[in-house]
Amino acid sequence: MPQKQLPERAKQDELALKPSYRNTWVYLAVSIGVLIYALWFWRSLDPAELFWSRIIAVLAVAGMGSCAYALLARGGHGLFLDHWGFRVSTAWKTRVYRWSDVGAFSVTSDTDGVKSVAFAADGSPSRSAAGKVARWLSHTALPNTYRMQAEALATLMNEWRDRAAARTS
Repeated sequence: MPQKQLPERAKQDELALKPSYRNTWVYLAVSIGVLIYALWFWRSLDPAELFWSRIIAVLAVAGMGSCAYALLARGGHGLFLDHWGFRVSTAWKTRVYRWSDVGAFSVTSDTDGVKSVAFAADGSPSRSAAGKVARWLSHTALPNTYRMQAEALATLMNEWRDRAAARTS
C-alpha cells in the first residue's frame, strides 16, 4: 500500500485526514449479497414461510445498508488536527483531545498484527500507584490510520503535539 503524501495544509494550523472507506464498501457488498441469497432462497419456500422470511431479510438488508450509507454519507468523520488539539470523528461519536492532555503517540500491534496508533489520554505523570493504574487505563488508540502507515501517523501526531507544546511554553 503506498504511503499517503501529506498535503500542503499540514504545514499550516489545520489538517484533516479522512479514513479509508474499504470496510464501508464491504458492508454494502454484504448487504447486497444477503439480498441476492434471500431472493434465491425464497424460491423454495411455501407461502406461509415466505412472508416472515421476506420481512427478516428486508430488515437485515435495510439495517446493513443504512449503516453503510450513514458511514459513506456523513462526510465529517476523520481525524482533524489544529493548534490546540485534535478531534476524532467516527460515524457514531466524536472525541476531542487537547494536546496538553495527551502523552506521546506510539505504534502498537494487536494479536493479529494489525498496527494502530496509541496514546495516553492524560499526559500528566503520576508517582502514586493509583495514578499509575489510572494512567494505564487511560491509554487509547486512534480508530484508523487514515490511509497512512501507522509509524508515519504516530510521527505526525507527535510533531503536532510538540509544536503545540512549544507554543504554550
